[in-house]
Amino acid sequence: MTAAQPRMPYASLVRRVAGVVVLVVLAVLLVVPRPVVAVSVGVSVAGLVTVDGADLESVIEEYDHVTGLLVADQARAAVLGRRVSGLVHQIGLARTALRPAVRRIYEIGTVSTLQLVIDSASTQVLVDQLGLAQAQAHQLHEQITALTGALARVRAARTVLDHTIAGLARRRADLAARKRVILAALAAQAKLPPGELHAPGPLAPVPCPYVPVSGSAAVAVAVACAQIGKPYVWAATGPDTFDCSGLMVYAWGRAGVRLRHFTGWQWQDATPVSRSRLRPGDLVFFYPPTHHHVGMYIGGGWMVNAPHTGDVVREAKIDNLPIAGYRRP
Repeated sequence: MTAAQPRMPYASLVRRVAGVVVLVVLAVLLVVPRPVVAVSVGVSVAGLVTVDGADLESVIEEYDHVTGLLVADQARAAVLGRRVSGLVHQIGLARTALRPAVRRIYEIGTVSTLQLVIDSASTQVLVDQLGLAQAQAHQLHEQITALTGALARVRAARTVLDHTIAGLARRRADLAARKRVILAALAAQAKLPPGELHAPGPLAPVPCPYVPVSGSAAVAVAVACAQIGKPYVWAATGPDTFDCSGLMVYAWGRAGVRLRHFTGWQWQDATPVSRSRLRPGDLVFFYPPTHHHVGMYIGGGWMVNAPHTGDVVREAKIDNLPIAGYRRP
């Protein structure tokens, strides 16, 4: 059995990328005069190319997290918007129904005392009509008051949610700016010799799974193993490209188990297990305390994972990275 090689350090790689990017930036600055404009994107090109793949993956997982929160809050905002529209419609109907009752009360109130004396037979009828109209008006007034209060509460909740959505949108825009910087760095990386971004050694040095497994975990493992060799792309959940948590979403989804697309959520949602109880299909998380990388255990100390930008889905020894813990979907 061939032992897997440890993941190639990024030190030499990032120095070469930094050189390429810095030369390009200097050339642009020297040739094209530009006004000084302060732009905050949360990370610079120089800062990006001096961190390793784990730092880049942390940005990617945060992008997945913010995107998931934004989508959920937008769905809740849409529900509240429909609730507001429904309440406004109900208030309109109640106000329309109130008008005839108010008009009837007014009309009865204009009957003179002389008319009541002359036509005493109709007095009780008028009194009954007045009481009925007043009761109806009172009931409709209470309904409108309750609907108006509910409308105010829903609108207040919608306002708070709108502020949250705006903050998430700004955060995602910042991460999108980081993405553009990452893509610029990748363009520089593309000039490096082919395969230099990939970890050395075979993609699948051991059988996948390494030990037998049954049930839904067998389906998840088989699906994950079938993706070996497919490219890592951030925020991707398949079927042709994956990031680390997206591979877990895809594989376990095919087994009928829904996982959310963010390592932090997967860590929260799955059941903790000890290393001694690990079985194929379990999730192995790395880089405590952020848990921003995850792989699927296949037995014998091996996992299938989507490592980082520029690499492909492959097998690796779980002890090659700092382990944060283990979870079972």
